[in-house]
Amino acid sequence: MAGCGGPKWYVAGLVIGAMTFAIIPLTFAQDSQMGGEERMVDAEGEDTESYQEMLRLSAEGNDNFEAGRFKEAAQSYASAYEAYPQPILLKNQMITRYLIEDCVEAVELGQAFLETGEGTAEDREDVEAVFGECALDLAREAKADDDWRQVRRWLEFGEPYFYDVGLRDDAESLRAELDEQGDDEVAVVEDIDDVDDAALDMSTIAGWSLVTTGVGALTWATIWYAQSESRVRHLDQMARDVEAGEVPQSEFDEAQQAAEQNFARARWAVPTLYGVGAVATLAGVGLLVWPMIQGDDGGAASIQPVFDGESAGAVFTLTF
Repeated sequence: MAGCGGPKWYVAGLVIGAMTFAIIPLTFAQDSQMGGEERMVDAEGEDTESYQEMLRLSAEGNDNFEAGRFKEAAQSYASAYEAYPQPILLKNQMITRYLIEDCVEAVELGQAFLETGEGTAEDREDVEAVFGECALDLAREAKADDDWRQVRRWLEFGEPYFYDVGLRDDAESLRAELDEQGDDEVAVVEDIDDVDDAALDMSTIAGWSLVTTGVGALTWATIWYAQSESRVRHLDQMARDVEAGEVPQSEFDEAQQAAEQNFARARWAVPTLYGVGAVATLAGVGLLVWPMIQGDDGGAASIQPVFDGESAGAVFTLTF
């Protein structure tokens, strides 16, 4: 994961006391609280084992936090949240993750906390302050990696949270450097991603189209074969009825002539449908499982029917 670059200027202001929660003086907001038992609510009103385990782990997290063991504190808060979800534990995790320079996780936890709607106005200020700090740090990291697309992404994310003058000035400096890169360079990366996504979508569409076509061909071949078998049985029954004098010979002759015409078509159509259906289905599954990007030479897969007057089939071409 990406981290938050630079020293943590507020660590020196960490207050270590014998309290059930710790206070971090932050210059960008009012005092930020690490929620302890006072912020915990047993929604079901039950003294459950999971609730007690959450309280124990939360207290453990507070102890680790006060002792400056921020990584251990983050793990304790995470375990406490798993035992019995309490929104304030998300904020506690966010702060500790920020302290151990894990900004990506800190941002995700802050967003999750705000989505609960349980935070106070002071909580929101603390979360948004972390958003601003982390967004700028992540933008700096992206610049170091020469990833200007990510620079733009994090600057846009942090824009509403650059309350501090220093943050705004640093962000403006990064934006100026981003502008110097020109829109073309950043757009090229975006365009490549768009092409990749479009090609993947086309591969998926082609895959499902082939599967649908293949299954349809197989289904129609099966129906046609079943109808032919039914005609044979019907003609056999009519032949017996003619011998018994129950059916006129002319009616039997008409039915036999119609059946022979159907058989003439079925002899080549049914095997062809089975073949094309099987190939199309397999090709479609292949495109869905192993998406292949379309190149300059054409599609990754193609099917062409072949007829020679007496038989029919299909040629399947696969390009790697």
